[in-house]
Amino acid sequence: MSRACFVLVAAAVLGGCAPAAITMGQLPAVASPRQAGEVVVVRERGFIASDFSYYVNVNQQNIVALESGEHTRLQLPAGQHRIALRCYAPLDGGWKETAVTEYVPAQGTVYLQAAPRYDCASLTPVTEAQARKLLSGTSAKAP
Repeated sequence: MSRACFVLVAAAVLGGCAPAAITMGQLPAVASPRQAGEVVVVRERGFIASDFSYYVNVNQQNIVALESGEHTRLQLPAGQHRIALRCYAPLDGGWKETAVTEYVPAQGTVYLQAAPRYDCASLTPVTEAQARKLLSGTSAKAP
């Protein structure tokens, strides 16, 4: 009997740590490729927080879950966009977010590096040269 109680308590505790289901949305529509740019988000392979996904969020829409060692390329209409990373904080039982506002130029590319941080993740603009180094150690993930 005590073993069954232990199993039930352990299952309840572990179930309480799981995040609520996250809804994935879509990127804003691109009317013309000539009036669109690209945002590349790179998450290097690392030990810290490697078991947790970072959800890339564009203009309040969750687009793709990035795992350790992945990058994604997002085609967006030219202009200002809110780009965020969302992380589940099991100790708090909720979601944390880091957001930046970036101007995406038509036919240009903005590179952002995602890295673990104590409360979620950082999202830092990097140069194309820095991004090339980062991209070489990651695999592509489609939005």
